[in-house]
Amino acid sequence: MDERFRITYQIVAPDREQARQRALGIALEQTVEIPLEVV
Repeated sequence: MDERFRITYQIVAPDREQARQRALGIALEQTVEIPLEVV
C-alpha cells in the first residue's frame, strides 16, 4: 500500500526570497536522487 504523510515546516528568514531558498534546500535534502524538476 502506498501511504503518504505531510510535514509542515516553519521557516524563519529575513525576507521572502531567503525563505524560498531555505525551503528549496529542505525539499532537496528530503528527497533521494530525483531531478530538481520533480521536487
